[in-house]
Amino acid sequence: MTTIKLSEFCVRDNTGNVNVTDTLSKFEGVLNQYQTSVQAEQNTIRSAIHAVFDNNRGTTLTMKVFKQLALQQMNAQPENYMVLNDKVRSFVRNSSEFHVGRGAGGGVSRVADQSK
Repeated sequence: MTTIKLSEFCVRDNTGNVNVTDTLSKFEGVLNQYQTSVQAEQNTIRSAIHAVFDNNRGTTLTMKVFKQLALQQMNAQPENYMVLNDKVRSFVRNSSEFHVGRGAGGGVSRVADQSK
């Protein structure tokens, strides 16, 4: 998560007043960088998830196995494992490309594979 301390982030003029136009311009640049970073991360997660289902086409995997395989695809390391684990789970649960079933017979599957 990115945090900005507003008092340090604001661009000030030579009298110490906040220059709103320059501050907004600075924020726009930071926001664009953040958006690019988030999109790149989402693309990496999406690619890893699809690679799992490309290798297990038509299969419903338990959430535990599915996440483990996706994290292997992303070469997760101990220092980022839990963060990536949560992001993979969140991604698949919030995507219409995948079905997540609960309980007996549940698991994760790719919708496109199920319709074939």
